[in-house]
Amino acid sequence: MKKKLYLLVFLLAASIFDLKAQVKISGLVQNEEHVGIEYATICVDSIFTLTDKEGRFALEIPGNIKSPMTCSHISYKKKMIPYSQYKGGNVCVVMEDRVYDIAEASVAARKGKVTTILRKGMKLPGDVAFGNAPSGKIEIGPKFKASDNFIIDYFNLHIEECTYEQCTLRLIVYKVVEGQFEPVSSKPIYINLSSENKNSDVKIMTNSPITLQKGNEYFVGLSIVSGSQGTIHFPAALRKGIARNVVKGTMKNLPATVGIAVTGRRLPAK
Repeated sequence: MKKKLYLLVFLLAASIFDLKAQVKISGLVQNEEHVGIEYATICVDSIFTLTDKEGRFALEIPGNIKSPMTCSHISYKKKMIPYSQYKGGNVCVVMEDRVYDIAEASVAARKGKVTTILRKGMKLPGDVAFGNAPSGKIEIGPKFKASDNFIIDYFNLHIEECTYEQCTLRLIVYKVVEGQFEPVSSKPIYINLSSENKNSDVKIMTNSPITLQKGNEYFVGLSIVSGSQGTIHFPAALRKGIARNVVKGTMKNLPATVGIAVTGRRLPAK
């Protein structure tokens, strides 16, 4: 009886130890030209991290987790890495370019008259803030329906307060269809900010064509992806918005969000 009890205690202790054991994984994410990919999301069973400027990352997961590793970035096709390939603690991931269909009319649209696609919305007493160690996990921003076919030129937003010594804001435009988010910008837009941006307006130019189609719903997702400890505050606006968990893929509709304006030009009629 005692032998059975000792065996049970041993097995229980072993299982607890196994749950607490951590596996450290380090790796490199590159494109097909072997150039490191910055700010790619690396996720294993809801535990995630972002790659640095050289495409390197480090992740620590419980020893009992054997889920596939997911590597994602809007400029590249999502890639799944099985446990057998990363269990050794080191992994190199090569991601394939994602092809975006850029409308030919977008070139001609640049010569058209500048128009406001989305206004900031009525300012509310409160604000929208990101704080503590940035991770890029949560995206917040306005949701809107395109009243015509447009190409976006730039975005405008106001920063009320910034205590980060240095941080990076990421902006991505998505088309929203039945709760699914499909990026329509071929590259994220990154904006470096600091405490000097306190109480200032920021104009964010597009770095690749972003086209909108009449009647479709879109989401402008903002997130802080790097920086030291701090907070950044934006004015809140009375406008439909979304808070989206990038890792879990969940979202929540909001009655107010970051006040950001979108400016561009109408696409020529076909």
